Amino acid sequence: MDFEKLLSIEDEGARVSALYEIFDEGARLTHSKAARVEFVTTVAYIEKYLKQGDRILDIGAGAGTYSLYFAQKGYDVTAVELAENNIKTFKSRMTDKTPVDLRQGNALDLSAFDDESFDIVLLMGPLYHLADADDRSRCIREAKRVCKPGGTMFFAFINNDMVILTEFFYDKNYFKGNHYDHETFKVEDFPFVFFTLPQCAAMLEKENICVKHIVASDGMSEMLEEKINAMDDESYSQYMKYHFYCCEKPEMLGHTNHLLFVGKKGADENDRADIKKMRAALTKDDVRARSEAILHQLLKTESYAKAGWLFAYMSFKNEADTRQLILEAFKAGKRVAVPKVTGKHRMIFYEINALSDVREGAMGILEPSGGMAVIPGKTAGFSEILMLVPGLAFDKGGRRLGWGGGFYDAYLAGYEKLMTAGIGYDFQIYPSLPQDALDQAVDMIVTEKEVIMPFGY
Repeated sequence: MDFEKLLSIEDEGARVSALYEIFDEGARLTHSKAARVEFVTTVAYIEKYLKQGDRILDIGAGAGTYSLYFAQKGYDVTAVELAENNIKTFKSRMTDKTPVDLRQGNALDLSAFDDESFDIVLLMGPLYHLADADDRSRCIREAKRVCKPGGTMFFAFINNDMVILTEFFYDKNYFKGNHYDHETFKVEDFPFVFFTLPQCAAMLEKENICVKHIVASDGMSEMLEEKINAMDDESYSQYMKYHFYCCEKPEMLGHTNHLLFVGKKGADENDRADIKKMRAALTKDDVRARSEAILHQLLKTESYAKAGWLFAYMSFKNEADTRQLILEAFKAGKRVAVPKVTGKHRMIFYEINALSDVREGAMGILEPSGGMAVIPGKTAGFSEILMLVPGLAFDKGGRRLGWGGGFYDAYLAGYEKLMTAGIGYDFQIYPSLPQDALDQAVDMIVTEKEVIMPFGY
């Protein structure tokens, strides 16, 4: 079978099967030190979420490299693979110590499995082959359907933009060829299907997958293959340490042939529960130390320095403590207002002159006991105000997951000119959160470790 004959096969399933008569999937991830970079990286991220007794579903399992690895470690592994040649190789590698429930099947139809029946779901190959957008959505939805609440999904993509450089590495005349669009730089989707980083993220966001990590899973390893393979074990170990150090850095995500997205079901009740547990586990000393660090980060920002008004909120339970922020604002001569709930999805900010100006209000949260109502654009100019916004989670694009009451989204929708700062702990920051039409993003996010400026100002 050559590529010309492969191209003539119209049925997608038959074409995928024929493709793996050409490619040796069994050796791809393990045949050399350079090849193992992707495998070692992916396994490390899976093991971050894997717990004793978890059930794993490996969809598009190829020749079984991941399935067999985890089966040997004693996990309950089920594998689904379409290509006949891969299944043959997979079976030949199985032993009594690597029991896997191997089934021939299609990632588009997992009807053989019940809803919410697996803790870990791997989708490490199917999205390399699905050219049709509806098929990709169906594939992701099926993976999501069989994943348990609180379970974790792993999605692999081939990075369009790095493929161009990799092909150039092998063919000095590649840029003069016709295997990519010379204006958009979209690579021809053959024999695999290629996506840019934003396309991958949008695909998962559309299906309400909450992305926890985006990983450059193999980095530059294919282009550096000769040098990596020549390393001694000490050098290779240090190279892998370097790779893990930078594989989630945004500036590295464009420089990898394979991208790994780690996600969970929609960032709603599951994530709210997870974050509440982590926050509840903080000791008083933890909260105090982290809150002081957040204060120092905020005080360094230009937005805080310029603000005449601080629209704060009264922290609740183990939220980052805002009382010290408020006291610092008083010391700096700033005026402070905090919110009072006045109805469903409604709140108004009132000026306070001391922390004694608040009392327990709705849901046990401290509210102003009186004072002047402060209306942005009327009582105070928009440019004078810095508004602190609470949240259960934020992402690096400024999206926010709130408590579910919708108070801040509704308020900010009416005052879009306000400068806003999300306040949270570092563990509340995600690479990406889903967003609907009513959600309001924040202009910056302040944690104990950093100030994130999603929009660059």
